[in-house]
Amino acid sequence: MRMKLASILVMVCLAVSPLMSQVQHLEQNWTEEDRQWFYTTPQGSKLIPYAWAVALERADSAELFVTGLERFGFLPNGAGNLPVGLVQDGQHLGMTCAACHTNQVAYRGTTWQIDGGPTNADLWEFLDDLGDSLRATTAGASSPKFRQFAQRVLGSGDTPANRAKLWRELNAFEDYYSGFIAASRPTTVWGKSRTDAFGMIFNRVTAIDLKVPANSRRPNQPVSYPFLWDTGWHNKVQWNGSAPNSFAIERLARNVGEVLGVFAEVELRKPTLLHWYYASTANRRNLLEIEDRLADLRSPKWPAALGAIDTVRAARGQTLYNQQCVSCHKIATPGRHQDIVMTPLTEVNTDPWMARVAHERMAQTGVLKGVKEYLIFGPRMTAQEAAGTITFNAVIGAILSPVTLSGSTTPSVAAASSTAPLPGADADRDDPDRARLRALLFTEPRRGDVASAPTDPSDTAPRAQLETMLKALGARHTTTRNTDASLAYKARPLDGIWATAPYLHNGSVPSLWDLLLPVAQRPKKFYVGNRELDPINVGFVSTPGEGLFLFDTSIHGNSNNGHEWGTTLSNEERRDLVEYLKSL
Repeated sequence: MRMKLASILVMVCLAVSPLMSQVQHLEQNWTEEDRQWFYTTPQGSKLIPYAWAVALERADSAELFVTGLERFGFLPNGAGNLPVGLVQDGQHLGMTCAACHTNQVAYRGTTWQIDGGPTNADLWEFLDDLGDSLRATTAGASSPKFRQFAQRVLGSGDTPANRAKLWRELNAFEDYYSGFIAASRPTTVWGKSRTDAFGMIFNRVTAIDLKVPANSRRPNQPVSYPFLWDTGWHNKVQWNGSAPNSFAIERLARNVGEVLGVFAEVELRKPTLLHWYYASTANRRNLLEIEDRLADLRSPKWPAALGAIDTVRAARGQTLYNQQCVSCHKIATPGRHQDIVMTPLTEVNTDPWMARVAHERMAQTGVLKGVKEYLIFGPRMTAQEAAGTITFNAVIGAILSPVTLSGSTTPSVAAASSTAPLPGADADRDDPDRARLRALLFTEPRRGDVASAPTDPSDTAPRAQLETMLKALGARHTTTRNTDASLAYKARPLDGIWATAPYLHNGSVPSLWDLLLPVAQRPKKFYVGNRELDPINVGFVSTPGEGLFLFDTSIHGNSNNGHEWGTTLSNEERRDLVEYLKSL
């Protein structure tokens, strides 16, 4: 597929905000090189062929879809032609970690960019709008939208034969994509700043990659995006603490699972003696490198422009914190391993659905029936297993793979990528990054590891070493899955908490002040999406405004109940505690 991209890229560049130069970066122990690398490093996400993404028009106008992606809450990136978190990943448009973990905080005309903070973007609106654009473009082979699309994609090769071929490929892709959107459309609207990551990962792996459409479920347990600073040093991650995180192999497993939820693909088929793995587009080397850089990221400190912290109040608040909070929310120890407190649902009493669904959702195993649970060991899977078990099996198979796919395992996506053959479901290639991947896993203990991994970089060692490490990982996964820890929420350290509103795991409380109130006094409805900070109550301004999302706590998955520690404090004591929380 040939294309003249120059004119389109010029139009895309116009979408970059002229105000980008006015955005300030707080000290977070990162260089500009670290920042841009995080924003733009691919992780194997294959959302849509890139040439198509930059040629599509919006459904309701002739404007290009990729123009002004800030309308979804993505942040402009002055160093590139795509916003922070979207990247050309090989021949596809893909998402990076930064898409969900970068935000801005504004106050009286000053804006600070927060690296590792929870995004303000509306991911579902972005995916849904892309589906609308595809559907409008495939409305007819002679429609103006398809004619313009074909001219942009084919350029001088816009012949009747090539246009007919492109029409078939685009329709095949639209069928696949619209099916994904229809099967995954939530009834609990996520809105800005949230996603149901587990629901999307389970749908992608068990319904699309496993090719069992009946496994798809509506992703109706949206949660806030967790903030990333210090995460690499925690022994557990995810809101429900389901992912052990003390070793490089554990972090790789968690991140492979993450990228499978944002359009990386994995080829799930019955393992054989010669094909004992699952080829995947997940870029394992980059995932390890990203994790390693994030180990240096630190929380942003409260800027003086937001108003000086009242040190007398903060001192009183620290005493209250030590009495009311520190038993669960320990003080952060950046750069050092830290065990995290898991608070059972029976104690915290916050919305239970994320933890329950992640723990209880079941799925058909399809072609994986009879495969060992941990691929190389463990009991054989029956016709139905926990969706988490199937997903973990897929993750292990992707980690074990000696190849990384550069193309798509979905036929319609692979066909659309290029007129030249691309690696796909039956065309594995040797991974040119295998040497670096081995070094990262075996010879370079990652920052944050509590102990170094086995050290033998020889060509014959990786599978045996991986088997040893994965058996340990599987045992830890089994222990976590089969205990009450699966029905608990993580109480992480609160450094930088001022920049991460709204609060609770599902984003159901707009400010720290509201969180310290009894449940009956917390807002039942409020607006999300404003980046203007309220420095008194410490949260984003939550009054009505254009483009904002109305959060309704009465809807399934949106409960603001629970976490009533501190609710017996007087108003003066609450102010003291909030003042201290600013200083963390």
